[in-house]
Amino acid sequence: IRYSFIDAEPLEGALYYRLRKVDMDGNMAYSNVANVIYDLQTQGFVSVYPNPVKGELNINWKTNEIVDIGIYDMAGKLVRTYNNLKGSDFKADVSSLTTGSYIIKIRNRKTGRELATNKFIKD
Repeated sequence: IRYSFIDAEPLEGALYYRLRKVDMDGNMAYSNVANVIYDLQTQGFVSVYPNPVKGELNINWKTNEIVDIGIYDMAGKLVRTYNNLKGSDFKADVSSLTTGSYIIKIRNRKTGRELATNKFIKD
């Protein structure tokens, strides 16, 4: 059995979820607690378009920090890097990437702290 739930209005910080399961005979049990950390600063932090992409990928992020962007294949191999980017948008030529799914990671250049991740599909 699989369950899913989307919290449409989560609060910021540590959130705890669990299910109450009731059988047809009325027996009740609770699931294990699932802990989720929700950080409002990173939600919606980065957008990529078009998605799927054939040639040029637009990457927009919400910070004025100098950032490095890494593009990784689904095996976790770094396939592209863009360093010392200023501003809040960048156009990446991904036309030579093979067809498939990729992950973008944006890091603060100075601290190395990961600011956001996002996925895109290369057609």
